[in-house]
Amino acid sequence: MLTYNKYRNISIKKEKDLSERKINYLTRDEVTIFMDTAKQCPFYQYIVAITLLRTGMRKGELIALHWDDINFKDKTISITKTRSSHGVKPPKTKRSMRTISIDNTLVTELKKYQTWQKRNKLKYGANYIEQEYMITQANGKALSEFRINDIMKAITNKAKLHHISPHGLRHTHAIMLLESGADIKFVSDRLGHTNIKMTADVYLHITKKYESENITKLDRYLSN
Repeated sequence: MLTYNKYRNISIKKEKDLSERKINYLTRDEVTIFMDTAKQCPFYQYIVAITLLRTGMRKGELIALHWDDINFKDKTISITKTRSSHGVKPPKTKRSMRTISIDNTLVTELKKYQTWQKRNKLKYGANYIEQEYMITQANGKALSEFRINDIMKAITNKAKLHHISPHGLRHTHAIMLLESGADIKFVSDRLGHTNIKMTADVYLHITKKYESENITKLDRYLSN
């Protein structure tokens, strides 16, 4: 016999809560508005937005990056750690330890950002804050996970879009890949998910649409 109710204070999510989670991403048109607005913000905030959007990495993985993790020649980013208010530690799972390809647009913007940092270092002189992380403010101060949240809120408010979290850009990245026809295995590996089933469960509404389109293609192929 139990002497107490061990489930006390545990709440079950209501259907409303689950439906609200589904809008934690941006549509293709909203992405355009979001990024146009981000370009009007301080440059480091724009870099945060474009990097999250075009890589699908978690905010903790972003703020843990060093410049050594960026390979401009091979156009890749190595994700080997995550950072929070509790410090730096290995990524969420073994599969989260990954090297992902990045597109030419992000490569160009990151190179501009590196030059921006070097100019700021000269500008601030002795007042520049030297540290090891890639994502910094103009004075060299590294960004916290909470600051990333603030940046997302500021951009969406300025753009007059519904609020999404930094993780919402991860969802957006995955959805855009799937809608563009990317293989779900590729998306799963890129996000660092434990397995494909996890990816399919999270993006079921997209994968169902993708499955339907592929069956239509098969029908046309067999009919010709």
